[in-house]
Amino acid sequence: METIPQKKFSSIWEALYFFVSIAGLFLLSILFIIMTTKRVGTEDLVALFFFYTLPWLLWSLWAPFLFLKAYRQARAGSFFALLKMCIYGLSALWLLVMATQLFSL
Repeated sequence: METIPQKKFSSIWEALYFFVSIAGLFLLSILFIIMTTKRVGTEDLVALFFFYTLPWLLWSLWAPFLFLKAYRQARAGSFFALLKMCIYGLSALWLLVMATQLFSL
């Protein structure tokens, strides 16, 4: 029995979202390390929020929808969909961490 190969991404936009999410997670990790290890002034935090965290928040609005889509694909047995679920879940988690870090100051 021959299996039909599945496409990794359903559209070019989903692929773009996936790879930008990976890059964003990397940059958020660096930003989180900077915020927790150095003394950063309030003005700097406001600038970081508006120039980096706010666009990331708007970008992450699609993550729950793509997460559910990847979940349905993962239940069908797609390993790559499981990887996508992890990336989208981490995006939401880092967004939550950054928000709590910002509002705890």
